[in-house]
Amino acid sequence: MSEVTLHRWRAEYGAVDRDALKRLKDLDKENARLKRLVADQQPDIQILKEIAKGGILSPARRRRVIEHVTLVMDVSERRVCRVAGQHGSTQRRTAPPNPYRDRLVARMRELAVANPRRGRRYLMDLLRKERG
Repeated sequence: MSEVTLHRWRAEYGAVDRDALKRLKDLDKENARLKRLVADQQPDIQILKEIAKGGILSPARRRRVIEHVTLVMDVSERRVCRVAGQHGSTQRRTAPPNPYRDRLVARMRELAVANPRRGRRYLMDLLRKERG
Protein backbone atom coordinates (compact mmCIF):
# COMPACT_ATOMS: atom_id res chain seq x y z
CA MET A 1 0.00 0.00 0.00
CA SER A 2 1.41 3.37 -0.92
CA GLU A 3 1.80 6.19 1.56
CA VAL A 4 -0.61 8.42 -0.40
CA THR A 5 -3.30 5.74 -0.23
CA LEU A 6 -2.78 5.37 3.51
CA HIS A 7 -3.09 9.12 4.11
CA ARG A 8 -6.20 9.34 1.92
CA TRP A 9 -7.76 6.39 3.76
CA ARG A 10 -7.00 7.95 7.17
CA ALA A 11 -8.42 11.31 6.06
CA GLU A 12 -11.64 9.71 4.84
CA TYR A 13 -12.27 7.08 7.52
CA GLY A 14 -10.15 8.17 10.48
CA ALA A 15 -10.16 5.62 13.30
CA VAL A 16 -13.00 3.48 11.95
CA ASP A 17 -12.55 -0.27 12.39
CA ARG A 18 -13.15 -2.85 9.65
CA ASP A 19 -16.64 -3.89 10.73
CA ALA A 20 -17.88 -0.31 10.83
CA LEU A 21 -16.23 0.37 7.47
CA LYS A 22 -17.92 -2.66 5.91
CA ARG A 23 -21.25 -1.59 7.36
CA LEU A 24 -20.72 1.95 6.03
CA LYS A 25 -20.04 0.65 2.52
CA ASP A 26 -23.13 -1.57 2.67
CA LEU A 27 -25.21 1.41 3.75
CA ASP A 28 -23.78 3.48 0.89
CA LYS A 29 -24.75 0.75 -1.59
CA GLU A 30 -28.25 0.51 -0.12
CA ASN A 31 -28.63 4.30 -0.22
CA ALA A 32 -27.58 4.39 -3.88
CA ARG A 33 -30.06 1.61 -4.70
CA LEU A 34 -32.89 3.45 -2.95
CA LYS A 35 -32.03 6.71 -4.71
CA ARG A 36 -32.22 4.93 -8.08
CA LEU A 37 -35.56 3.41 -7.07
CA VAL A 38 -37.00 6.81 -6.14
CA ALA A 39 -35.62 8.36 -9.32
CA ASP A 40 -37.31 5.62 -11.37
CA GLN A 41 -40.64 6.12 -9.57
CA GLN A 42 -40.68 9.92 -9.80
CA PRO A 43 -42.02 10.08 -13.40
CA ASP A 44 -44.76 7.60 -12.47
CA ILE A 45 -45.77 9.80 -9.55
CA GLN A 46 -45.92 12.83 -11.84
CA ILE A 47 -48.03 10.86 -14.35
CA LEU A 48 -50.48 9.87 -11.62
CA LYS A 49 -50.72 13.47 -10.42
CA GLU A 50 -51.51 14.59 -13.97
CA ILE A 51 -54.11 11.86 -14.38
CA ALA A 52 -55.72 12.59 -11.01
CA LYS A 53 -56.59 16.16 -12.01
CA GLY A 54 -59.89 14.99 -13.50
CA GLY A 55 -62.25 12.24 -12.49
CA ILE A 56 -61.78 9.43 -14.97
CA LEU A 57 -64.63 7.02 -15.33
CA SER A 58 -65.02 5.75 -18.86
CA PRO A 59 -62.41 4.24 -21.19
CA ALA A 60 -63.01 7.09 -23.64
CA ARG A 61 -62.07 9.64 -20.97
CA ARG A 62 -59.06 7.55 -20.02
CA ARG A 63 -57.96 7.53 -23.66
CA ARG A 64 -58.16 11.32 -23.85
CA VAL A 65 -56.28 11.73 -20.57
CA ILE A 66 -53.55 9.31 -21.67
CA GLU A 67 -53.14 11.20 -24.95
CA HIS A 68 -52.93 14.46 -22.99
CA VAL A 69 -50.31 13.10 -20.57
CA THR A 70 -48.14 11.69 -23.37
CA LEU A 71 -48.12 15.09 -25.06
CA VAL A 72 -47.62 17.21 -21.92
CA MET A 73 -45.03 15.06 -20.14
CA ASP A 74 -43.29 13.65 -23.24
CA VAL A 75 -43.44 10.04 -22.04
CA SER A 76 -44.39 6.93 -23.94
CA GLU A 77 -47.96 5.81 -24.29
CA ARG A 78 -46.98 2.38 -23.00
CA ARG A 79 -45.65 3.79 -19.74
CA VAL A 80 -48.68 6.02 -19.15
CA CYS A 81 -51.02 3.09 -19.83
CA ARG A 82 -49.10 0.92 -17.37
CA VAL A 83 -49.20 3.56 -14.66
CA ALA A 84 -52.88 4.38 -15.27
CA GLY A 85 -53.95 0.74 -15.34
CA GLN A 86 -55.30 1.05 -18.88
CA HIS A 87 -54.63 -1.81 -21.27
CA GLY A 88 -52.70 -0.65 -24.31
CA SER A 89 -55.10 -2.18 -26.82
CA THR A 90 -57.94 -0.01 -25.50
CA GLN A 91 -55.79 2.99 -26.24
CA ARG A 92 -55.23 2.02 -29.85
CA ARG A 93 -58.56 0.43 -30.73
CA THR A 94 -61.84 2.23 -30.26
CA ALA A 95 -65.23 0.56 -30.32
CA PRO A 96 -66.99 0.83 -33.67
CA PRO A 97 -70.02 3.13 -33.68
CA ASN A 98 -73.20 1.30 -32.74
CA PRO A 99 -76.37 3.32 -33.38
CA TYR A 100 -78.55 0.74 -31.59
CA ARG A 101 -76.45 0.99 -28.45
CA ASP A 102 -76.48 4.78 -28.61
CA ARG A 103 -80.28 4.83 -28.83
CA LEU A 104 -80.50 2.31 -25.99
CA VAL A 105 -78.23 4.36 -23.75
CA ALA A 106 -80.18 7.52 -24.54
CA ARG A 107 -83.47 5.78 -23.70
CA MET A 108 -82.02 4.39 -20.45
CA ARG A 109 -80.97 7.91 -19.45
CA GLU A 110 -84.46 9.20 -20.18
CA LEU A 111 -85.97 6.47 -18.03
CA ALA A 112 -83.46 7.14 -15.25
CA VAL A 113 -84.36 10.84 -15.22
CA ALA A 114 -88.08 9.99 -15.21
CA ASN A 115 -87.62 7.39 -12.42
CA PRO A 116 -84.79 8.72 -10.23
CA ARG A 117 -85.48 6.42 -7.29
CA ARG A 118 -85.48 3.23 -9.32
CA GLY A 119 -82.49 1.03 -9.99
CA ARG A 120 -80.96 -0.57 -13.06
CA ARG A 121 -83.04 -3.72 -12.78
CA TYR A 122 -86.31 -1.73 -12.85
CA LEU A 123 -85.10 0.26 -15.87
CA MET A 124 -84.19 -2.94 -17.70
CA ASP A 125 -87.69 -4.31 -17.01
CA LEU A 126 -89.21 -1.14 -18.46
CA LEU A 127 -87.04 -1.46 -21.56
CA ARG A 128 -88.05 -5.09 -22.00
CA LYS A 129 -91.75 -4.15 -21.73
CA GLU A 130 -91.29 -1.42 -24.34
CA ARG A 131 -89.56 -3.84 -26.66
CA GLY A 132 -92.43 -6.27 -26.39
